[in-house]
Amino acid sequence: MCAFSGDHSVEVKLAGVHVEGSPFLIKAYDAAKVKVTDINSGVVGKPVFFSSMYKLFFYKHRDS
Repeated sequence: MCAFSGDHSVEVKLAGVHVEGSPFLIKAYDAAKVKVTDINSGVVGKPVFFSSMYKLFFYKHRDS
């Protein structure tokens, strides 16, 4: 689990050696702000496609 949302690097190793493509660059999001839709039935070992949306909130800071 990530401590904060944003860009992260993930290393994946097998027997101490990076797997092809590692380290992987990923984006982590606050799960409470992610909505996953359009999930179809899947088969083990086959790709499954779905849609996801991430809500971004912008707050205006007002000086007193």
